[in-house]
Formats: sequence, C-alpha cells, structure tokens
Amino acid sequence: MPTRAKITCNDDKELRMILDAIYETKTQLQLAKYSLLLAHHILEITAIPINEVIMQGFFLNEQWQNKQARVHDVRVVGFQIHELAKKARDPLIQAVYRVVGHAVSSAHRIEHAMVASDYAILVMNALYPNDQLAVEKERQFQIHLMEQIS
Repeated sequence: MPTRAKITCNDDKELRMILDAIYETKTQLQLAKYSLLLAHHILEITAIPINEVIMQGFFLNEQWQNKQARVHDVRVVGFQIHELAKKARDPLIQAVYRVVGHAVSSAHRIEHAMVASDYAILVMNALYPNDQLAVEKERQFQIHLMEQIS
C-alpha cells in the first residue's frame, strides 16, 4: 500500500509514487542503508556540518545494521537529532535535521525512510524555491539511490 506524505511541500507526485513502489520492495536493512546515504547527500549539498549527535546517530544506525546495537539506542539518538531540529530557527537547517533524524530512525521503523525522502524534498524547496526541476532531480536521485541498494 502506498505511503502518504506526512509533510506539505512542492513535490513531484509521480516520481514520489515511483520511489514509493521501490521502497515497498526493500527490506528494513536496505532502507536503513539508503537513508544514511540520503542523509549524507543532503548534508553535503547544504554544507551543514556534521555534529557529534549526528555522528553518533550514523554510527548507531550502522551498528544496528551489523546487529551490534539495539533499536532503543538508535531511537534515543534519533530523538536527540529531532530535538536539534525543533531548536533550529532556520527552516533549511530544521529540514536537514529532519532528514537526518528520520534517516537514523529508519533502523527503528521502516517508514522513516520515506519520511526522510520527503524532508529531502523540503530541503530542495528551501534551497531552490519554486524550482520544480530541482525537485525532480532530487526525486530522480532518490529513485536511483534506492534502486542501487541491495
């Protein structure tokens, strides 16, 4: 069953549906890998520095992927990253932290992978207001990235 976007933003509904169909074929482990790659991509294009909380989140998600960390530990650091988003005054930084928080939390619940993808579109909206091409390119990047995860 297709997922519903939990946020409102300028998006490409058809490309999101394609991404969602691929998402339905992936395991939680595959989506955790995808989500971390997506988060790194968003941090790179925004040039927002990776702080210690984010580093810890990435580390624990990767440890979970290797069966060396508990879901509880991933949840705790995911909440810490979302707390950073709540405190951020800049909408771009807030959206980036949401991408990262949901990416890290994909080890807790599979749905976080699609939510991270949607927040990445919100980042594109903040970087490139009213630029549908930027949104399409990001969704195409996400589709390609998710297809490559095995």
